[in-house]
Amino acid sequence: MDSSTGHNSSDSPEHEQYYRLVPVSESRDKEEYKRLDFHELFRYFWNKRTLVYGCVGIFLTIGLVFAFFSSEEYTSSASVIPEYELQDRVNEVIESYGLLFGLTGSIRENRAPSYLLELYPYMINSVAFKHKLMHKSFEYAKRDTTVTLYQYFTEMYRPTFLHKFYHSIREPAIPDTTDSETEEPSRSAGNEHSWTGQSLDVPILNFRPGERKVINELSERITAGYQRQTGIVRVSANMPESDLAAEVVKLTLETLHEEASSYKTAKARLYKDFLQDQQRQARKELEEARRELTAFNGADSQPLNKRMELQSNYEISLDYYNTLTQQLKRMELTIQEQLPAFRLLDDITVPSKEVKPKRKLIVFLSILLGFFVAVSWITVLFLLSREKLPA
Repeated sequence: MDSSTGHNSSDSPEHEQYYRLVPVSESRDKEEYKRLDFHELFRYFWNKRTLVYGCVGIFLTIGLVFAFFSSEEYTSSASVIPEYELQDRVNEVIESYGLLFGLTGSIRENRAPSYLLELYPYMINSVAFKHKLMHKSFEYAKRDTTVTLYQYFTEMYRPTFLHKFYHSIREPAIPDTTDSETEEPSRSAGNEHSWTGQSLDVPILNFRPGERKVINELSERITAGYQRQTGIVRVSANMPESDLAAEVVKLTLETLHEEASSYKTAKARLYKDFLQDQQRQARKELEEARRELTAFNGADSQPLNKRMELQSNYEISLDYYNTLTQQLKRMELTIQEQLPAFRLLDDITVPSKEVKPKRKLIVFLSILLGFFVAVSWITVLFLLSREKLPA
């Protein structure tokens, strides 16, 4: 039994097993090889120090180019603080006297006193606002003349190569879809929306290529924000000249006041136009009634009934005309009351120091980036060199 078992175990190749004894010193050498030797890494870095100098020098050169050849930018700003607005009397007037003209129902609006302030940033950031802004003239002290922002950015402003490159890769606020460079006139000169009865007249703006360019510039340079907690609206302008930055902030606030006044008094002006139409019609009726009464008084035959009828028509027309005149005067006063009041929290000042480019920060970041790229590159080369070594 023992001999057969020994024979099977020795003659069967399937059950043969081989063992290889590995020295303890060899296994430890492999484990140490897999570990990262920081002394070796430091020596490798020291040997490759010229690569560090080269990367830092290249990035420093690029940083210096950006720092000293980028266009200077100046920022000026102003803050508008909220005020308790006067009582909205426009709706009260319309509701009080609306029954005379067939207007029924309550049309009062419940809004917070500073609701209009929340709309200011949207007005400033709108394309129509910038289109109106760029065609407003202002005093340009450098040329001692009156120019517009459209003239400045199309005829006077000469951007640097870096500025042009940045705008070429940046998505514009208004994409230019025109194929030709011909200057076609705009189809609308502003953002005036008018209501006629139940219809709303909304213009369609069609800008010329030059106007699109200026609107894109203003969209990047003029910013406005509303702080909900404090109720402060802040307007700032970033321009290549210090005097121009303050002038653009002033021009923006003036245009904003015009747009806010137009928005705030739109309903009152609509009702005023309605009253003026009614007043003109009432004046015609009054003149007709006066003419008939005068002709009757000059006639030989003056029946009493006819005289009383003409006198009554004249008095009714006169009362109606006087009522409309009073309402119209009251509406004009109400429109003046409804004009938004602007209170500046801080005055507009001419900046004395540019905000861009930040040369020290650009140089520091370029050195840091060059050093990081060099360290990463050398580390990768070190790991690849260890992988190529024989086991």
